[in-house]
Amino acid sequence: EKPEEIPEVLRHRHFVAIPLIAISLLLMYLTSQRALLLKPTLIEGLPPLIQAVETDQQIPFAAGSTAQLFRGSQLINQNGAMHLAEGSILVRAEGPVRVTVGDLTVHVLRGSAHLSSNNSVVTIAALTTPVLVQSVTGELLIPAGSQWRQTEALPVFNVSQWSAWAASQQFSPLPLEFAQSMEDVLRTFPAPPQPEAVAMIDLSKAQQ
Repeated sequence: EKPEEIPEVLRHRHFVAIPLIAISLLLMYLTSQRALLLKPTLIEGLPPLIQAVETDQQIPFAAGSTAQLFRGSQLINQNGAMHLAEGSILVRAEGPVRVTVGDLTVHVLRGSAHLSSNNSVVTIAALTTPVLVQSVTGELLIPAGSQWRQTEALPVFNVSQWSAWAASQQFSPLPLEFAQSMEDVLRTFPAPPQPEAVAMIDLSKAQQ
């Protein structure tokens, strides 16, 4: 599975839907949370190479997160981190989930996103959560409900050169049919873990 091509006339920058000043502020906050972003993603016991040869394969991640590796895809387990070598993967994150693909490090924050690498072309669809993308050259934040295809090196985020960075942020709206198909797949995922119940104290009895 991979996002459909978007007609050129539909491509736009998200200046209206997601103000870039809000994106830049969120980006500054996220990049400061290094310890949170670098937590291990994969659970222990998974093999070094995970392949979906003939059928799609669901993979449990740490902290109740789940992913689906689509048929023909390969995922490399690198000591608890994961690298999408080829194909596509759908991630439902219950906390930050990190995936490397090509020369990019992708952080799915809390929600769902689709990543694909086909013939060295990387496409990232932020379905229900913003997606932070980093490389040695720069970084960007893909707003929820949009997608981005790598065509050049990531721009360097610099507050003093904010206008130039903002002008480089080009995203496309998600094709409706693709978004709906991913929603159908997400419905097959196991229910996320429920937060532990907090014991309540009956103060009226405690005072007796």
